[in-house]
Amino acid sequence: MIFTSVKMNRLIFSKSRLVLLLLLMSLIINTSIAQDNHTCIEPKTWLIPASGHAVDKNSVLNDVLKHRLIMLGEHHQNTEHHSWHLDMISDIDMQKENMELAIEMLPRSAQPVLDQWVSGKLSEAEFIQKSNWNHYWFYDVELYLPVLRYAKEKGIKIHALNVERSLFSAVSEQGWEKIPDAKREGLSKPVAGTKPYLIQLAKSFRRHQPMAHKELKKEVGEKFARFVEVQLLWDRAMAEGINKALNQPHKPVVVSIMGSGHMMNGNGAIHQLAAINDLTPVTLIPWDDHLKCDNLKPGFATYVYGGQG
Repeated sequence: MIFTSVKMNRLIFSKSRLVLLLLLMSLIINTSIAQDNHTCIEPKTWLIPASGHAVDKNSVLNDVLKHRLIMLGEHHQNTEHHSWHLDMISDIDMQKENMELAIEMLPRSAQPVLDQWVSGKLSEAEFIQKSNWNHYWFYDVELYLPVLRYAKEKGIKIHALNVERSLFSAVSEQGWEKIPDAKREGLSKPVAGTKPYLIQLAKSFRRHQPMAHKELKKEVGEKFARFVEVQLLWDRAMAEGINKALNQPHKPVVVSIMGSGHMMNGNGAIHQLAAINDLTPVTLIPWDDHLKCDNLKPGFATYVYGGQG
């Protein structure tokens, strides 16, 4: 998840503005590429970036069903992406009885609430209130309710992948190394980001960071380093949550849902997961009009869906 245009020079070290930092991060992952109005892929069609060839949905599903980890991206506010999630999840569920979901949108502390929801013990209003959805996530729960309702109806386990905002706040202020083990929520240190990922983050950071005077360059560098630490931690949290779900004794098929920027080009959560699990995921990214056509190259994703909203 990555976030709106905010002045980073007053953001990184302020607890009261952590929400703005996280919003900026969400937009960076989802809008890190300048808008392009070209039609790169026709709506509701499929493309293989590795070859540039079109492919039909049945062929995509046949391949997807061979994998234990199926990663679905999204541009958080694109309603078409959420409809596509439900379509894909229901198709996979019909073929895989042991399918489980893993979502970016809630912290691990909400896991008991998700379990109560799936078991039918909570109304929608109770779920929203008890999960603290509107405080933790920045996007309307109505976008996600169709998938949540389907999971409840079918009794499908949902794993909460994220961690508390307070941990992101502490890392943004102090850095990961100064966080006591007891407050790290069981997370291990993220591996360094790939060079392309760091370049992507640097470009986004500069767009939202006012030009600094020369004497402030050190301060700006420190802010960027903390910014990167928070982003890598976000990715690591999701990677470790997915790894935990995959390693359950009954070996479920896991379908994850997260912002596409955490998946593009094998970066983000995929890069962090590769450091702790050698399982190869299949990645499906829905297209969005804010992306540029030149992103459709080998490595961008396994498959791309024409999900323009």
